[in-house]
Amino acid sequence: KSPKSVDPGLLSEPERNSPEELDPYFTAHLIAGLGWLFFGFVQIFWARKGWSTNTEVQHKIHRLFGYCVALPALFCHLFFASRMILRNPVNQVGVIKSLYISTVFESVLSCYIGIGYMRKAKRATDTTRKERLKQMHKVRMTFAYFQSIFGSGSIRIAAWILWVVGKFFGPEMQARIDRGACQTSACDRNQQLGSAEDCWVPVFLN
Repeated sequence: KSPKSVDPGLLSEPERNSPEELDPYFTAHLIAGLGWLFFGFVQIFWARKGWSTNTEVQHKIHRLFGYCVALPALFCHLFFASRMILRNPVNQVGVIKSLYISTVFESVLSCYIGIGYMRKAKRATDTTRKERLKQMHKVRMTFAYFQSIFGSGSIRIAAWILWVVGKFFGPEMQARIDRGACQTSACDRNQQLGSAEDCWVPVFLN
């Protein structure tokens, strides 16, 4: 059987890390992630007057786009991100996988709370409370957006900073704080794809 036709857990190490086995995971994760980056941005950026100058029409289209486009894009992104985490192509240790999974749950929870604020705002009769809930909705949904893309942006910024800092130290310290140096060292030991089993410290720092 080809690597794609069997459970990844039953494959040998070279088969598990072959392009035929890993490419579908990376491809789906990439496409879903870029889709959410775009549609989530549109939903937030056009939240005020992007769709229409008419307030009622603006709110209606914002809600429709959110439920029919933005939310499905978010859940596709989180699904394929979770699939990649569980596939674990570089053998992350359990604590790192748990941190990644917790980010997924936090994103879903923030989104749920944010939508809840807007539903409460619709039922509120007091104008001050209604506006406060709307503002809380905006803040929570924006936080959910940034939380959901945590792996694609801030992790890489942190990795770059640690890479720069590592240049002022020797190879041993670089391997402790720079995940790239650590995984390169793992590759030199003939571990497939630079196994992260011994690189949990720099990954945790990221």
